[in-house]
Amino acid sequence: MDYFEQEFVKLDSSIYNSNKAYPQEIVKIVHQGYFDGTKRIVTIAITPFQYYPNSDSLEFYTNIDFTINLKDTQDNGIIVKNRSIKNNLIYDEILKSIVDNPGDISKYETKSSEKESIFQDKGDSYPFFEYVIITDSTLTPAFNCFIYWKRRKGIDIGIVKLDSIYSNYSGDLISGIYDNAGKIRQFLSDAYSNGTVYVLLAGDHTVIPIRYGAGDNNRWTVWYENDYKIPADLYFADFTGDWDVDGDEFTGESSNDNVDYNSELFVGRLLCSSSLEIESWTEKLLKYECNPGEGDFSYLMKAFFTQADEMQAGNKAGMVAGHLTTFTTTIWEEEPGHNTPTTPTFPKGSQVISEMNNHYGLYSLFGHGGPTDIAVATKGLNIHDPNSKYKVIAFDNGPSGCCAIEETGNGFDNLTNSNYPSLFYSMSCDNMPIDDFNHDASVKNLAESYTMYNTGGGPAYLGNTRYGWVSSSSHLFNIFADLISNGTTYNLGIAELISKYNYNGGFNHYLRFSHNLAGCPETEIWTAIPSQYTNVSIIENGNSVTVNTSGVSGSTICVMSILDNGESYYKVEPDVSSHTFTNVVKPYYVTITKHNYIPYIYPTTIYIQNKTITNDSYISAENIYVGDEVTISEPYGPVLITNGIKVTLDAEQNVYIEGGVEVELGGSLEIK
Repeated sequence: MDYFEQEFVKLDSSIYNSNKAYPQEIVKIVHQGYFDGTKRIVTIAITPFQYYPNSDSLEFYTNIDFTINLKDTQDNGIIVKNRSIKNNLIYDEILKSIVDNPGDISKYETKSSEKESIFQDKGDSYPFFEYVIITDSTLTPAFNCFIYWKRRKGIDIGIVKLDSIYSNYSGDLISGIYDNAGKIRQFLSDAYSNGTVYVLLAGDHTVIPIRYGAGDNNRWTVWYENDYKIPADLYFADFTGDWDVDGDEFTGESSNDNVDYNSELFVGRLLCSSSLEIESWTEKLLKYECNPGEGDFSYLMKAFFTQADEMQAGNKAGMVAGHLTTFTTTIWEEEPGHNTPTTPTFPKGSQVISEMNNHYGLYSLFGHGGPTDIAVATKGLNIHDPNSKYKVIAFDNGPSGCCAIEETGNGFDNLTNSNYPSLFYSMSCDNMPIDDFNHDASVKNLAESYTMYNTGGGPAYLGNTRYGWVSSSSHLFNIFADLISNGTTYNLGIAELISKYNYNGGFNHYLRFSHNLAGCPETEIWTAIPSQYTNVSIIENGNSVTVNTSGVSGSTICVMSILDNGESYYKVEPDVSSHTFTNVVKPYYVTITKHNYIPYIYPTTIYIQNKTITNDSYISAENIYVGDEVTISEPYGPVLITNGIKVTLDAEQNVYIEGGVEVELGGSLEIK
């Protein structure tokens, strides 16, 4: 599928022969909605000129005065009952970045109640989490490693299973849509009011249902069947907009319905349907967040782009590169030119893959695309001749869409950057169709191939579930680049959604639906060559533990009990350089994080001795020793894993199981 920048509309003679000014209103309210539940945002279009068609004259205004009249309303949005202090700060900073009058925020906002943490007692019948994973019960065990890592970072994360949501909710009460997607939205609305910030929809359309948004009013199709029927995960992030005002089949219409683009939650989706896919993705994410390049961090600040066809004509890659101020960007252009009538000579898809293997932190290929392919060099200006386009594809020798010049070595499965994981931002059409649109469902699309298959690729793919648009999509990318470059946010899910908040160019309604994140919304993009914590001190005094970062301010320090994943002890201190933790349960983890710092992880070696384990636990370190005499720092004694308890030992190097380890009937010990 290719880009279409605009639909041709015949001139209306009644307008062009009129004496009426265009626009008739030079100040107009174009959208009203909420951000963060109760913060009412009004978007105003101001046009400092009017055109008179009949006389072919243009009138400019050098001064425009207008008044906004405010009134009390019963419609007060959604009140957050409780949220951690650190997350309130995130929402506050976002709000300042998306309005033109940040100085007035305190006059109107309703603050959510704050608490130190919203970490939930797992005895609660229906817990809510700061970060919620929604998935099928069969896939939940595959997320143990991912959950373990996010908890170590100080994030209250947990899984809520689909069958639980389906049995406890009837549907979307906000929009009156009573289906499974509506049930998920209503659950997330409740979760948001209880402090949830991040959401991972863990499943493709066979696992997690889709809500389609209409790219145009009262129709799913414009050029190709269902090309304006857009899988839109924005639906699961917004709880103040009515997606079906008129009650017809076309949800999320731009005029007939009342979508609020100012979302409440930050949502990503993993296009998975199996445990192996989840485990492959998790490995890429951990490498990216914990040890990218295995110490060779410089690649993270390099970006690699290609541009072809109309994108090259408008230098779209060059424009985006200008907004990525912390990156050094390499751009390949097609040769002999973007609009020559001959078959291109450079670059071939295999050459692009080879260059990607030279290690970059960010990739983007500015070209026409489809579910399994992106063009990197084309004959003429988007000519659909046989054998006219060099492409990068999802898998070598797999489907390559229309007009490809056949070659080998041009699939994502030829990426060898397994120790140098990277992010991919795409503006091409249809690269991540959640619903298998326009391709065989048995064939994995580009986003799936990049994030979950092969050893190369990376943990996140930001791309379109339907069309991208030549100028509009590059403009959206510019805003995303500005957000991460100027420090507004570094989290992928936040940057993705704010870029859509702030984008008001062409096809803004369409792109706010079409562009989505395949990956973790909390993951931070590296925006500088990472620093490392040095001379960290961890001093025990009885059951107190003092952690000192040696002066690295703005750090987050998390201390949690090892043998039960933080159930018996879990404490997070954000924005500190040192802190003393009291009543710590041993053994314990210490994890220190800060943006653009490699996480500090303690201990590197874990000794488990003289313990009865009564909670499921995922235990990770470089080396793990388990037995009745593995350390002199604790009393000798056996290790017992009780009935029904699962313990997973995940060591980078070695696991040593010595004498005195017992697993009761019904318990399990897994070594990874």
